[in-house]
Amino acid sequence: MVDAGQAADEFATSLPHQAGDVMNCPYVHVPYNHRVDLQEAAAVFFLTAFAATAQSVTGFGFGLVVIPFLVLVLGPRDAVVLSTMLGTSLSVLMLLQLRSQVPWRPATIAITGAIIGSPVGLVVLVSLNKDVLQVAIAIAVLVATALLIRGYRVPAGGDTGPLVAGFIGGVTRMTAGLPGPPVVLYFKASGLTPELQRAAVTAFFVVTGIAGAALFAGQGSLDRHLAALALVGVPAIVVGWLTGGKLFTRIEPGLFSAIVYVMLVGSSVLAIATALT
Repeated sequence: MVDAGQAADEFATSLPHQAGDVMNCPYVHVPYNHRVDLQEAAAVFFLTAFAATAQSVTGFGFGLVVIPFLVLVLGPRDAVVLSTMLGTSLSVLMLLQLRSQVPWRPATIAITGAIIGSPVGLVVLVSLNKDVLQVAIAIAVLVATALLIRGYRVPAGGDTGPLVAGFIGGVTRMTAGLPGPPVVLYFKASGLTPELQRAAVTAFFVVTGIAGAALFAGQGSLDRHLAALALVGVPAIVVGWLTGGKLFTRIEPGLFSAIVYVMLVGSSVLAIATALT
């Protein structure tokens, strides 16, 4: 018969006794590391501030600007999760200003479509190989950038239009961190004024962003490390929003947009090259 005390002693001595041993032990799964590297935190802060500035000046998506750069810093999955949290924070600030202008009927239909599409996008996110996902995100950014440059619009299509646009936006939010392009393209063709379009898209971002963050948390993609980086990014959002407000009257929005477009294409090409090498 095996002595229980002896067995317990042998098991205890087999366990790693220091933090470094735990991290290196091939049999111990460490679900997250909440320590944040200073260089990583600095990169997140400045990228977030830049993306918030770009949205404040030009009006186009926070995620579209920040995602290709975050992919290079954090990898595709963490980039999508962090962008969702930070982009939602920015949208909440905007919605506080725009809430009285929101056309809730088309916005609610689009949100419903996104709620249906988000779980589909989450399955794609956790199923794809890291390098494949990185290339897919980069291609999505390039396609969205091309559509915005060309000023492409989609038919409004009654209630079906916002539902389909919302569904696609829900999938692309969870898969690539890019909920904006399909919804923005729809609302541009909806006949609403630019002010109402902006308010509708902002409401869509807030509600679907909160839902997306909840799905990420439930699935386990949202960990302490990303939460710590989100805390770094929140003040950067405020800095970028205020900076963009000042730049809006001093810089030609078209010129600023062109600069950002070039950076988007360059960072996306770099992300594809990195994944393929």
